[in-house]
Amino acid sequence: MEIINQYSIHYDNPPKKIRPASRGLVIKDSKILLTYEKNNDVYMSPGGGKEEWENFEECCIRELKEESGYDIVPSEPFLIINEYCFDTCYEAHYFLCKITGKGEQHLTNTEIEHGVVSVWFDIKDALEIFSTYETKTEDHRSLYLREYTVLNKYLEKKFRERKELAESYLGKTVKILMDRPLGYVHKKDNYSLAYPINYGYIPGVQGGDGEDLDVYLLGVNVPVDEYEARIIGIVHRHNDNEDKLIAAPYGVSFSKEEIEKALSFQEQYFDTEIEVME
Repeated sequence: MEIINQYSIHYDNPPKKIRPASRGLVIKDSKILLTYEKNNDVYMSPGGGKEEWENFEECCIRELKEESGYDIVPSEPFLIINEYCFDTCYEAHYFLCKITGKGEQHLTNTEIEHGVVSVWFDIKDALEIFSTYETKTEDHRSLYLREYTVLNKYLEKKFRERKELAESYLGKTVKILMDRPLGYVHKKDNYSLAYPINYGYIPGVQGGDGEDLDVYLLGVNVPVDEYEARIIGIVHRHNDNEDKLIAAPYGVSFSKEEIEKALSFQEQYFDTEIEVME
C-alpha cells in the first residue's frame, strides 16, 4: 500500500501530535459519498479518528456508520496519507468500501455544531471541488489537497484496471449482444444519435462504468442481434470512466484511420485514443 507524506505551508518536524484516522472511499455508479460541514462549507471523505481499542478497519466501519448512517465493509486498504499541518501529523488510512445497508446517523456534538450531512457527488465534480485547495485557508488547503490527491490516485487505479481489462481481450473471439444495432437511433432530450454500425456488449463482463463492457462491431453492414467476432482494438477514453472494445469478423482488418472515421459519430464527443492490434 502506498504511503504519501504531505506538508502544509507551516508544520513542525517532528510533529508534537500524531492523530491516526480512517476514511472511506464509497463509490457507487460513478458517484462518491462525501461528508459536508454546512456551517464551515467544507467537504471531505467520511471518517475520523481511531480509538485506542480498535484497528483501522473497525474505525472505518464505525466512523462511516456514525457520520452517514451507511453500513459498509472495507473491501481493500487503498492509501495512507501523512498530512503534516502545524503541530500535528494527521495519519489518514483510506479504504475502498462497499455499502451493505443503511440506518441512522449518530453524530457527535461537534459534528452537529458543524452541520454535518452526507452528500453524493459525481467523481469529476468532487475532483473539481477539491482542486480549489490553493484558494483555501491553510488548514482547509491541507485537507482539500489530501482529498484531491486521494481521488486522483483512485482514478489512476481505475484507469489502469480498465485498460488491463480491455487489453486482455485483444485478439480474442467473443460473443457480442447488440443493444444498438446498425440504424438504431438513440434519442435524448436535446439530441438524437443514429448508429451507422452495430454496437453492443459482452454479457457478464463489467466495464469501467459498472455496466457490461461495450463493443463496436465493424465490417458487418446489416443490423444483427448478436455476433461472434474478434477483438481488434480498443477505444481508450481519457475523459470518461470506460473504455470500449472494437471487433470485426475473423480475417477482416481495418487501419487506425479507418477505425477512427467509423467511430467518429460518437467518439468525436470524447478525448479518445485508438489502440489497434498489430
